[in-house]
Amino acid sequence: MKNLKALEEITPEVIEAWKSEHKRGVWQLSVDGKVGYVRKPTRDEMKYAMTFATKNDPLGMVEEILKSCWLGGDDDLINDDDFFYGAAEQLQTLIEIKAGELKKL
Repeated sequence: MKNLKALEEITPEVIEAWKSEHKRGVWQLSVDGKVGYVRKPTRDEMKYAMTFATKNDPLGMVEEILKSCWLGGDDDLINDDDFFYGAAEQLQTLIEIKAGELKKL
């Protein structure tokens, strides 16, 4: 969580800087009044997170994605189980996949 910022340090200017740095997107994540900011994961981050799925640890995969994409905000979204589960449910938006098509020729 190298970009970690406390919620009170996150200004509109900080958000604009994040958006400039992370061209693939920055999202505000809210769960029951707790707010955090995340960015889209890179392919390497997804590759590492997927190792948890292959170990039958899907929650570990989600936790790794959240931690690696975390920019700042209320740490309860990561550290408190109740808030974490709510945040984990929203992470699918970060991992949207474009539909492809395969045709046999």
